[in-house]
Amino acid sequence: MDNYMGFLNSPIFWVVSAPLVLWVIFQSVLYIRLSFKQAEIIKYPKKNLYAAIKNGAITTVGPSVSLFVMIITMMTIFGGPLTWNRLLIIGAPPTELTAATVAAESLGQALEPGMDASTLFFVLSIMAINACGWLVVSIILTPRIEQARLKVSGGDMAWLTILSTAASLGLTGLLWSSHMFRGTNYVAAAVVGFLAQFLLDKFVAPKLPWIRSYILTVSILLGITAGAVASHLAEYTYNL
Repeated sequence: MDNYMGFLNSPIFWVVSAPLVLWVIFQSVLYIRLSFKQAEIIKYPKKNLYAAIKNGAITTVGPSVSLFVMIITMMTIFGGPLTWNRLLIIGAPPTELTAATVAAESLGQALEPGMDASTLFFVLSIMAINACGWLVVSIILTPRIEQARLKVSGGDMAWLTILSTAASLGLTGLLWSSHMFRGTNYVAAAVVGFLAQFLLDKFVAPKLPWIRSYILTVSILLGITAGAVASHLAEYTYNL
């Protein structure tokens, strides 16, 4: 086990993982520069761009905290460098762990620390192929989806706004409802997170506009806390 994790955390893996990390950072800088150039063309206030960057950075804190436990799980299996590399591409540990689990089980092994080298290589290959699928679909379908969206709306911007909002609500509802029958802790997390976001946005934000940047993060953290409390209460009640 020590040799296994020592190999995965060796300097060579940090070196191999670093270029992709640097490339993503470089892409982010390019996007920001492009945004400022376009803002100058359309006379968009720079202060709004700085506010958007700030709000975006703050908003990412909540989702990142919610994935912390799964990141630790991945690090115990793949080490720090590979986890760093994989999540920088996808950013979704459930997707990565699902692909890795299917790959390991197809060889008759469990996804756990101490896999042999051939299984590890196969698992990492499947994870990489899974990521390529997302990239190919995004490149090929994104422009066509936008064209289809405009065609369905008939060029009516008001209807397009309603259509986009409905799609977002439907997707969010699908993801939310899929966890409602998995246990009281999931229900508690979803309900508390929803109520926190609704109440903060409805009653607090109008009086304190600056808090809008923190609503998502606060709601996620309160939801996680509620889920953990509900889980412990259920376990305590069961043991009585």
